[in-house]
Amino acid sequence: MHFNLLSLATLSLCTLGSASNPKRGLISDVNGATYKEDSNALTSSRVKSVSWYYSFGHYPDSKFSKRYDFVMQQFGVDEKPAGKNNFKNLKTLASDVAKTRPKHLFTFLEPAIHGITPEEAVKAWKQYIIPLKKKYPNMQIGSPSLINGGGSKPWIQKFNKLCPQCKYDFIDVHYYWTHQEFQNFVKGWHTMFPNKKIWVSDIGFQSSSSTGPQCKANDKTCIPQTKKMITWMDNTSWIERYTYRGEFRRDAFGAKHNQPLWCFLGPNAGYTEFGKWYLGIK
Repeated sequence: MHFNLLSLATLSLCTLGSASNPKRGLISDVNGATYKEDSNALTSSRVKSVSWYYSFGHYPDSKFSKRYDFVMQQFGVDEKPAGKNNFKNLKTLASDVAKTRPKHLFTFLEPAIHGITPEEAVKAWKQYIIPLKKKYPNMQIGSPSLINGGGSKPWIQKFNKLCPQCKYDFIDVHYYWTHQEFQNFVKGWHTMFPNKKIWVSDIGFQSSSSTGPQCKANDKTCIPQTKKMITWMDNTSWIERYTYRGEFRRDAFGAKHNQPLWCFLGPNAGYTEFGKWYLGIK
């Protein structure tokens, strides 16, 4: 992404408050059963470190948008609604962009593991993404999101080979593995794309067995290590933005999502200590 960092910082200072972090984001994917309380907590005026958010789809959340910059996502290459929800219908992307006019657009979510072939992605990109970029040249577009594992590198290489004209402004990566491998993973994408900024837009740390979360209730190292990795991203110039996956409560819903200690919120929507740190709550 070729976004002027000074301009981004100035925008954040003007619109979000002088303490906001232009890199740090949220996902508005809170539990629907406790949406009111959880979204109130995550958008409270007490939150000082967050500047942007996304929702995995086309639709902004009105409550989150009052505080943070919205990044739109084209979830996949489907040209039909997902059940009763139209949040990822590729056919409505152009009209939804016209309504919302986001400054940034994420493209296809983890295609290497979600069964989207490079050929399918190229076809969709040519038909839908290239015309959007021509119409809105200042809208910054992310690569299809690249996840840790063996499939993403050959996937993006084939995508690029099949469609040299399928240009993106920044590299969007997701990571679910160990603290020990995180930096090398992100550095690997920077080595492959040295002239593009990196967004790490979905992060969670698991045990090396990948059978469950590393941040168990008695784990005394996970949160300090996580803070260390986030601080590293803050201090790395070629990482432009990041989002840690902590929007859930630390209750049965959060546990179902393998997040006993990741969560920003406690069982009653109060802030966890980690949540206070990430959100910038004093």
